This record gives sequence, structure tokens and C-alpha cells, in this order.
Amino acid sequence: MSYTIDDIGAAVARLDDEDWDDDYHSDASNTAWDEFYEAISYGDKAAILPNIGTARIVDDFGGEGSGDDYWFIFTITDEHDRVRTFKRNGWYASHDGGYYEGPTEEVHGVDKVVTVWEAIA
Repeated sequence: MSYTIDDIGAAVARLDDEDWDDDYHSDASNTAWDEFYEAISYGDKAAILPNIGTARIVDDFGGEGSGDDYWFIFTITDEHDRVRTFKRNGWYASHDGGYYEGPTEEVHGVDKVVTVWEAIA
């Protein structure tokens, strides 16, 4: 089955609909991506998205000391073992923590050469 980024977002929002009990946020979709990130990063390290596939974490970046850059990379493997890779963007504030508020985009890995400058001893 083919799916879109909007389908992924809807599936993530539905993951915890029944258990949603949070007085701070008005609806589950506001923090569903945080819950999704935790599900694929800890414990089982995978989340089943019905009619889409199995999501797994690949990489993440951000948090204290990294500026406001905050994101994670995840793959989805469908029932035919086809793998697609996505990046969920967010932001980080030292006084409040991080939020994966998007957008989500399909990505692919690119190898780059990086120059690091070191002091001459």
C-alpha cells in the first residue's frame, strides 16, 4: 500500500488517542510526535503504524547545547520489505525543552566530507 506523509502524521496522532490524558495540551496531536519518538527510541525500539508499516529510529540530533536544531530520522518498512526514510523536524528551547512540531519530510542519506580545524601543537 502506498502512503503519504499526511498518512504517517494521522497514524502517529492515533497511536495514543485512547490513552490521552494531558491537561497541558489541548489534543493528542500536539505531542504525539514526542510519544512516537520515545516509542521508537526506547523499549521496543519500533512502532507499528497500521496500514503503513513498522517504524524504527535511525538517528537524532538536538537538545541542550545544540542550539535550536532538533530532529530525528526514522524508517518505515512496509509489508513488502520496502523501506522509506523520513525526517521529523522540531525545535529546542533551553527554558522549555524540545518539540517535534514538524514538518516531516522524506529524506535519503548523503555522504559529505567535513573539514575540522585543529590547533597546531
